[in-house]
Amino acid sequence: MPLHISRTVAAERLNRAYATASAGIHDHHWTQRIDEVWAFASKTYVPALGTILLAKTVDDRVDVGTIKVLPDDVNPRTFSLRTLCHSVLVPGSKRLQFSIRSTGREPLNNQPWFRFSHVDEINRVRDPRDLERYRQILQEIDRLDRVGAQLALTSYVFVGIREMGKRQLIAQVAGSLSVDAILDGVAELMQYGGPFVVQALGAVFVSQFAPQIATRRLNDPSRDFPGDVQALDDQGRPFLSLEARNKRVSMSDALAFAGACAAHGISRGIILELTGTATDLDTRRVIAECWQQFGVSVSVIDSMTAYVTAAAVFGLNDPGEFLGDFAGALSFYLDEIEAPEATRGKWAEIVSQRVFE
Repeated sequence: MPLHISRTVAAERLNRAYATASAGIHDHHWTQRIDEVWAFASKTYVPALGTILLAKTVDDRVDVGTIKVLPDDVNPRTFSLRTLCHSVLVPGSKRLQFSIRSTGREPLNNQPWFRFSHVDEINRVRDPRDLERYRQILQEIDRLDRVGAQLALTSYVFVGIREMGKRQLIAQVAGSLSVDAILDGVAELMQYGGPFVVQALGAVFVSQFAPQIATRRLNDPSRDFPGDVQALDDQGRPFLSLEARNKRVSMSDALAFAGACAAHGISRGIILELTGTATDLDTRRVIAECWQQFGVSVSVIDSMTAYVTAAAVFGLNDPGEFLGDFAGALSFYLDEIEAPEATRGKWAEIVSQRVFE
C-alpha cells in the first residue's frame, strides 16, 4: 500500500514554514541547494522539489524519488507527487504569496513528470547535468527526518518569498519607467542572455497585437510552427509569426522563414533582429521577395527604438499602457521561456535601479 500524505497536515506544515521563513529564519545549506535547483534550465524541478520536501515533513518514510503511484505498485514508500503538488503546494504558494517558479495550476503535468513514475526512470532530458544534480539533492533529502525536512521546507519558502519580492518590485515600479529607461535597461540586459531576451521581447511585442499568443522555450525542438512566437486567432490558429534573432539574419534566412510561414498558412511574419547595430538585410528586398515568392508579408525590426515605436503606435493597447506594463510583461515572458535565473534576476535589478537611481 502506498503512503497516505494528509493534505490537511501538509497544508499546516506549509503554513508553519511560511511563518518561519517570513521571520527571516532559514538554513544556509538548504537555501544554497534550493538556489541551485532554481537555476536549472527547466523550471518544473522547483515545484517538484518543494512537493518532496512537503511530503517529507508529513512522513519521513517517503520515497523521495517518487512521482506517481502505479496500479500494481509494490513500493510501500511511494505517493502521488503530482497530486500533492497540485492540491497543496500550488494553491498554498498563491495564497501565501511565494514563488515556486512555475506559474501554472499543474506544473508537473508535463514531461518528464507526466510520463515516469520515479525519478530513477527518467532517461532523457534537455540538460542531463541538472537531472543528475537533482538526484544528488534528493539523496540528501532522503536522509532528513521530519524536523530536518521542515527546516529545508522553510528554506524553500524563504527563497520563494525572495523571488516573489523581485516580481512584486517590478509590478510596483514598472509604470515609472520612461522610454529612455526601457531602451537603456534592455540594452544592459542583453549582455546577460541576449537570445533569451530577444525571444521574450518578441513575445511582449506580439502580445500587443493579439490577445492570444504562443511561445516556447528557446531552441525547443518540439515547436510545431515556424518562428519563436505566434499570434493566434479565436480558433487557436496562427496568423502571424515572429522570428527572434540575436545574430545576423541573411537573405536566405529571411526567405526560409517566409517559406515556412507559407507552408503553415501564415501570411504575416516579423523578423526581430536585435544585435546592437542595424541589420545587413536589404529590407525593401525582403518585403518584395517574400511576398512575390511566398505571398507572405515580412517586416524587419532591427532596433529597440523601432520596436517600441511600432508596439506603442500600432498595438492594441494605449501607448501609455504598453510602456507602463512593459517591465512586468518582459519579466513574465522571461519566466515563460525559462530564461536563466541570472537573466531574470538581472532584469529585476535593472528595473529597480532605473526607477530609484
